[in-house]
Amino acid sequence: MRMAISTLALVVTATLAGCADAPPAPAGRDTYIISTSTTWTFKAGGELLPSLYAKADAFCRKQGKVSTPVSNTTGDGGVALNASAQLTFRCDPP
Repeated sequence: MRMAISTLALVVTATLAGCADAPPAPAGRDTYIISTSTTWTFKAGGELLPSLYAKADAFCRKQGKVSTPVSNTTGDGGVALNASAQLTFRCDPP
């Protein structure tokens, strides 16, 4: 029984950690993808984009570059739905 509870706690922790924001992931030469999501909420996915643009900008500035959006995708939240947003961006020379 104790093993089952420990396993369940590990699965729940891993699942919740998967909902956290991840750092930008490489998607080609100087191109990255960053995404975020919420738990069940009635937010529009577009409401999440400003924070992604800010994170992309900060990521590129650390490299001495500027962020250039390539594309974005959003999904609205609702009953049993997570709001989500994904941004593809490049880090270009200033």
